Parts: sequence; structure tokens; C-alpha cells
Amino acid sequence: MFHKGPSSFVKAVTTVLSAAIIVSLPMWSPASGCEQPNSTEASKALSRWRDNKLKQGILDFIGRVTDPHSKDFVPPEDRVAVFDNDGTLLCEKPAFIQVIFARDSAVERQGDHPEWKNDEAIKPFLTKDDNAIAGLRGAEATKLIAATQNGMSSEELPSLASKWITDAKHKRFNRPFVQLKYEPMIELLSYLRSKGFKTYICSGAGADFIRLYSKDSYGIPGEQVIGSSLKREFTQKDGRSAVVSRPVLHVYNVGPHKPIMIDEHIGKRPLIAVGNSDGDIEMLTYCTDRKGPSLGILLHHDDEQREYKYDKGAEKALKLASERGWTVVSIKDDFENVFAADNKDTEAK
Repeated sequence: MFHKGPSSFVKAVTTVLSAAIIVSLPMWSPASGCEQPNSTEASKALSRWRDNKLKQGILDFIGRVTDPHSKDFVPPEDRVAVFDNDGTLLCEKPAFIQVIFARDSAVERQGDHPEWKNDEAIKPFLTKDDNAIAGLRGAEATKLIAATQNGMSSEELPSLASKWITDAKHKRFNRPFVQLKYEPMIELLSYLRSKGFKTYICSGAGADFIRLYSKDSYGIPGEQVIGSSLKREFTQKDGRSAVVSRPVLHVYNVGPHKPIMIDEHIGKRPLIAVGNSDGDIEMLTYCTDRKGPSLGILLHHDDEQREYKYDKGAEKALKLASERGWTVVSIKDDFENVFAADNKDTEAK
């Protein structure tokens, strides 16, 4: 019989055509210089970043660690990204947002607390003059916050702070402080979550205060906020049990405390860490000492027109960045837009 299946000629033609089709397709591997699949889609996801090598480097890193065919692939359960808050996600001038709130709260409530006029921790700040709190941080900032929250229960803070968070406005930008979040960073948070990352805040500010706006502002729920805290006491207040704050620092989540708190709350090294100051050095180091791929990002405030220009408090971190391979993001050169409030259609997802 002649017909026993496809002829040898047909088989040969089919083989040649198949090979031609395969050869004509663009090849991509994690190590190749070809553009990754969906790179246009990724670029649009970070549309508030300027299109340059830095942006592409961030996208390439995320692409590698989320591509199951890449040697740098990291499973979803290990995709942890930690972000500092003040100065990294949110404008920190004239002072950290919690410091401004503590000052405003003290001025508003001083009639109910005549003893504050003799309290050195709070007396110097019973004024609306921003010069009194400009750059206030560390021990002095903690004393002010502790004094204003002494005896306050965890349930009382939201009712006291929620209206302030909504209404209090930055004098230079004339908009609520929580609207002065960096739009490119909000996009990065959202994009990371779309790629299977779990995003955390690790801040020197009080975790209880950040939790009041972290979900609405950043899409980060309260249980994923790590921060400083005052000592607390379980007691009776107004006829029922309550957890109240005492004017004693429990954890000051800055410097070496950040990796300790990350380990305590998350239990693993972050794959990505983002900060902006010397207080973030240990967190960035802890991340980039990770076995396997890692990405440390340091935000540099160098845009006096659209935000502020300053290096104070970040001198050591900026010097260490090149030595340790951290990516330094320039607000001036790498942010297409600065504040999310500049675009009404942008919100945390």
C-alpha cells in the first residue's frame, strides 16, 4: 500500500515550516538583553516615574524575582517589601506628621491640661509656630508625643486624630498632610502587590498613629504597620477595661531596632527595603545582606521646587549607597510627579 500516513515530503515541509516559525519568534530569558514580556504594561504601572535606567532597573528586578523561569525567582511567600514612612512615603517637612499632630493636639487641648505649662516636654511646643517643631525628632519628639498621649486609650486616639488627619493642612502646599504622599511610591506599592508582594511599613513614628491612615493612603492594613510604641497598661477607665499609654518609650523603631522589629513581626528578611535617612541604614543593610536577590532603595530629597532639598539626617546613608549597591532615587530626576494629590485620579489600590 502506498498510503501509510503522511508522505516523507509532507513531513519534511512541516518540519521546515515549524522551525521557521520558532526561529522567527523573539526569544527571552532572564539573563538576556531582550525586553521582558509585558514590559510595556509594567512601565505603565509606574507611569509617574520618569522613563530612565533607574525605573527600568527596578522593573527588571521585580520581573526577575517574580518570573518562575528565572534563576532569581522568589516564591510569593518570601516576597516581602518594607517601606519607611516619613520622608519615604510621605512628606516629612516641617516635621514628621505625628509630631505636627501632637503639637496641634497640645495647643487645642491645653485648656484641659494646665499642668502642661510647667511640663518641659510639652511647654516649648504650645504654639502654632512651625519653627518650634521644625526638624524635631528623636528623644525630643518622643517626649512631646508621649506627653500628649499619656493616659489615652487605644480607642480614644482615633476619635481625637481622625478629624485632624482629614482637615489639618500643610501651610506651604495648602492640602491635608496625608495627601502629601509620593505618588511614584504609591504606584510602586500597588505594583508590588500586583506581583505577589506583601507590603509593610517599618517606621520610627508611632505604629498606632500610622495605622489610622495607612489603609486609605497606601493600601497597607494596620496589622502590616511596624513602628515605635509607648509603654501600655491594662487598666480600668470610665467603668470598663482599657489599654492606655504611659509617657515612657517602649520601642523606638529606628536604626538597629528596625531589623529586630522586622524579624519579630514578619520573621524573614525583606526582599525589598525602601528608606530615606540614616535611620534606615540597618534596615537596608538587613535586606541587602539577604542570601539571593535583594533591592535596597534610598530616596534622595533634592527637589526644592516641587518638594524640599535637604541631605541632613541622610548623609551617612547617601555615602554608603554606592558602596553597598543601593539604588538612590532622585525626586528631581526620577519622579515624573511628586505628590499623589497632584492627580485626583490616583489612589492606593
